[in-house]
Amino acid sequence: LTPSSIKGSKGPRTRPRFDIPWSVEFTIAVVDGLGIGLSEVEKLFAAFGMMRGLGDAKKIGFGRFTSKVTRS
Repeated sequence: LTPSSIKGSKGPRTRPRFDIPWSVEFTIAVVDGLGIGLSEVEKLFAAFGMMRGLGDAKKIGFGRFTSKVTRS
């Protein structure tokens, strides 16, 4: 590990490594009356997964994901 100077931190940087395939499941609540429905949430997650991604290596192309939105 090499020291990191990001945001003033001089400590070592550690990143998780997930073997492929991996998945995560979570629940979000959509509040009625805000004009955001299930289809908008689905489009948001699809766009975010393709264009932005998760984690701090997303600028170099890592962290992209696909999503499946369902009503519970």
